[in-house]
Amino acid sequence: MATEGGFNEQCITFGQMNFINSSRFTWRTLTTWIRAYLISRYLGIGTKEVLFSRLYNEFSSYGGMTQLIFGEQFSETFTWLLTENTIALRELVDAQLDGNLAGMERNLLRLYNNAAERARLLAEYNPFWDETTWRELFNAYLDATIQMANSFATGDYSRDVEAYDELIDLTEQIADYYTMGIFQFLTYDPLCTECLECEELSPEQRAEIPIMLRCLTRGQIDAIHEIRMFVYELVGWTRAYLISRYAGAGNAEILLERLDRTVSEFGGMLAYVFGQEAADEIARLSFQYVDLMTSMISAQIEGDAEAANEATRLLYENAAETTSLLAGLNPFWDERVLRNIINTYIQDTIEESTTFLIGDYDRNINVFAQLLRRTETTGNFLALGLYRYIVEQENL
Repeated sequence: MATEGGFNEQCITFGQMNFINSSRFTWRTLTTWIRAYLISRYLGIGTKEVLFSRLYNEFSSYGGMTQLIFGEQFSETFTWLLTENTIALRELVDAQLDGNLAGMERNLLRLYNNAAERARLLAEYNPFWDETTWRELFNAYLDATIQMANSFATGDYSRDVEAYDELIDLTEQIADYYTMGIFQFLTYDPLCTECLECEELSPEQRAEIPIMLRCLTRGQIDAIHEIRMFVYELVGWTRAYLISRYAGAGNAEILLERLDRTVSEFGGMLAYVFGQEAADEIARLSFQYVDLMTSMISAQIEGDAEAANEATRLLYENAAETTSLLAGLNPFWDERVLRNIINTYIQDTIEESTTFLIGDYDRNINVFAQLLRRTETTGNFLALGLYRYIVEQENL
């Protein structure tokens, strides 16, 4: 059965899965850099000009990607609207920091008008997108962004985690609506108005299909996505925790609970694929990783080099045990590659903490950007391995 956006939820191919996941990753990254920019403005962590440039370029690149689908004129207009949105956000923050109420009102109106114009443009070029739906999504995203900015401006972090989770949920809604519309736009055939049901294939016939063309259900795709994004979530919430410890922005206990919840959700998705017993063991090691990392951070803050070194040693031991277990569960995950991935994350996170400690915020932002780039590569590695594993299991 086909969804409203054109995907058959019982048969999503590897290419379609990547399309969905890439769109979600792009919007999550945009949101991450918005948050980093706001932190630079309100808390002074990072050079505001450098972070604005990163944010501006991220939106500009996103707009440029649409040229292949909708042409140069659309791409130029859409990119201009996205970059104007970025400039309006900067000027809204300027006005708020200056206590300029008229400037705040003017730029708020500018942001909402920009959202309405983007919604109109998208619906104009793609009949499978609805202008009202886009406007509601953009407005909700803008509302949540403003709420996040206000929490930094006032120092009231009571809803910081909840508000950011809401923003993350919105990024997935926006990305999925975008993806479904693009897919239907590209695959629409005016001579074939009815969706054909998937043909039932025998195990022998299914085995003859090239592995990258076999399909999974929407539930399996969502499980792969959640596992794929685990490292991204871990990197993002670890940074939020670091900021709470070094800059006092945010409640460290609540953020630590959010890190633990990330591990719990990861364990739930692993259970969906590998079973509860294996998932419980991986979750145990992941909770241990978080505990060791927070111990290392505390030791750095307290200047206890011996404790920091011991926590670091135990982190690498944890990595070796984790990679051995994961590779044993899934033959499509190479243990050596997994160990290199986790060891690199440990090194980068330690450097991220160290640069906070010494106040080298320019280097800190570069390390964080490097971590984010690596999460995409890691996510792709995990997703491909999971896809091959699930397909293989269904053929047994």
